[in-house]
Amino acid sequence: ICAAKTHVFVDSGAFGEVDRSLNVVKPMSHPQWRQILALYLRLARVLRERLTIVAPDRVGDQVETLSRMSAYAEDIYECVSLSSRALVLIQKGAFSMTEFYHYALEVLGADDPLYVPAIPMKKDATSLAELEQFVQEAQPHEMHLLGIGPGNRKFADIKHICRGVPFTCDSNVLTAAVGRSRSGARPLTRASDR
Repeated sequence: ICAAKTHVFVDSGAFGEVDRSLNVVKPMSHPQWRQILALYLRLARVLRERLTIVAPDRVGDQVETLSRMSAYAEDIYECVSLSSRALVLIQKGAFSMTEFYHYALEVLGADDPLYVPAIPMKKDATSLAELEQFVQEAQPHEMHLLGIGPGNRKFADIKHICRGVPFTCDSNVLTAAVGRSRSGARPLTRASDR
């Protein structure tokens, strides 16, 4: 499938279920989840420790995220048992981020270091204060920051907050350079306009 040292990150697509206001606009069905989890497992069998997957969730919804994690815990465990890394999304809501993380691990039956807390930094974005509180309270062994990368203006502050906690992040450089925002056209769109 891939070169020997290539690491692969596979997201579930749940990010697209909700709009910017966190309204569910394209709900994911059980058959869709089964298809995604079957893909995770096929990849885990080949890539093993080179694969990172995202546990089932719903952006901005702690209850639905816990429900999905519970429903598909065995599938995620099967991937982790093959040494793949599973990101456990820490959604915000009635529980603190730390409480939610502990509930999620309980629901997943997880105590393995391959279950990594993943902090949303785009939709329902985590503030720097919330991130700092989570790092202090949960003391994670590692973290993943979703939807952000080194080019973000907050990245230096994030590195300071996460000092001592290894973290990975993801962002789509191409998507960040395309489109229009309140401040105008992004670089590739500006070039295309010219």
